[in-house]
Amino acid sequence: MKKIIKAIVDCLISLECRLTTAKHHSKRRVLILRKDTLGDYILFYPTLTAYRKVYADAEITLVISKLFQSLSPLLADFENVIWYDAKRYSTDLFYRRSFLLNLKKQGFDIAIQPTFSREPAGDFMIKVSGAPIRIGVDGDFTASTKEERINTDKIYTQLISIPSNIVTEIDKNIFIAEQITKEKNDILFPTIDLKIFNDTEAKKIITANKLVENKYVIICPGSGTTFKIWPSEKFAIITDYLIEKNITPVFCGSEGEKKLVASIMNQMKSKERVVDISGTTNLPTILHLLKHSYFYFGSDTGITHLAAAVGTPAICLMGGGHFGRFFPYGDLNKNKIVFDKKMTCKGDNWLCAKDVKAGESAPCVRDIRIEDVKKEIDAMIDSLK
Repeated sequence: MKKIIKAIVDCLISLECRLTTAKHHSKRRVLILRKDTLGDYILFYPTLTAYRKVYADAEITLVISKLFQSLSPLLADFENVIWYDAKRYSTDLFYRRSFLLNLKKQGFDIAIQPTFSREPAGDFMIKVSGAPIRIGVDGDFTASTKEERINTDKIYTQLISIPSNIVTEIDKNIFIAEQITKEKNDILFPTIDLKIFNDTEAKKIITANKLVENKYVIICPGSGTTFKIWPSEKFAIITDYLIEKNITPVFCGSEGEKKLVASIMNQMKSKERVVDISGTTNLPTILHLLKHSYFYFGSDTGITHLAAAVGTPAICLMGGGHFGRFFPYGDLNKNKIVFDKKMTCKGDNWLCAKDVKAGESAPCVRDIRIEDVKKEIDAMIDSLK
């Protein structure tokens, strides 16, 4: 019933958008839609220079998740940014209507969704934008029926197909940008210049907790999807192991991940040397803390990519769902993954987690061995001496 109601509501909003007159502008207007999560956006970020170059004479509007908002100084070269709230869009009818009508009123000439993993909400946004040129990617969008997939593809005036030998997310983003811009681009792996972000809060945390550079490790146990989270009792064992190595563990994460961190700490032998900043800091502060961290350890999540973007070595706990697509990247001598050597679900788009109960780990994540993690930590420490 909810699905039927949502379809009716979206149909009415679509009709209202079609009847809404768009603004007239003297300059070309380009919409670039990347409403996905933090980690995906960090990997996409370097390609923005290519879009800015090819549309130098146009006014570009970016639609980006509000999760990225504290890093807005990185987007100084763009005229307009619309911060997308995924939760409100899915639950608040008035927000969704206002959001979509605003897109239509902008009067875009070109609407681009350079996303390999398309999903219905993004396609619908491109449709109601009313742009005469609509560019998307023929990626791994999952439709319930073949007819639905065909109808969704028809939204676009151009669909980019990516060769099967292009596997990593960064390489996919580069290929998409080159197809749209019609030229080769010198696009590098994500790097973030910390000079544009204030480091006051990071310095306060370092001082208050007596953190010494290269003697603490940032740990992010949480993830946007709970089945990608290693069991808390295993995190507790590894955190104790870091303390035995005379390294101070510093937990970070969102407000919603404070309970996870508390659960890990409650299972540790001792909490005396542990620092918990989960739910209390913004991304610029995390970036500065990562820069001075010995290394990063944690889940396959956005903070992992931020660590790599500031040049801090990372150890990532990797499941099979997107194995080889999002991580590792960059300097493989620095950035490492630990995974279940016996898993059979590599690249299955997390089908292995379809029957997993909420709050539980996917089997390929749950079965990552503590001994393998300790071995990788020891190798990391040796390499950094």
